Amino acid sequence: MKQPPIPSKQYVTMYSKSDVPHIVLAQLRSEVQENWISRRIVSRLELEPYAEGTEKSAVFDGTPLRSAGKVVGLHCSSGGSGKLRHHKFHVIRNSSYDKFDLLLGADILFWEKT
Repeated sequence: MKQPPIPSKQYVTMYSKSDVPHIVLAQLRSEVQENWISRRIVSRLELEPYAEGTEKSAVFDGTPLRSAGKVVGLHCSSGGSGKLRHHKFHVIRNSSYDKFDLLLGADILFWEKT
């Protein structure tokens, strides 16, 4: 049976450190290799970024994305499978960025198909 296409934009539920659910906008893009998260969502979900040391950059819809060398780790599941996998998300330096809350790149999309 053929799988339905993955929508490029969807709302997902994430939980803060205090277990409060939040609806966030996720974009799925295979042309971006790594995963990204906005600073505003990091703050809202009370996540604790840690230094990775290297700044990262990417381009999303013609807009440059830059990290400040900080990442957060999130556990993600796929389509009710119950399988959890830890993924790294680069924190976007620009705090006013609003095209997405989460950007799921090729790394996570490849995992979804395995």
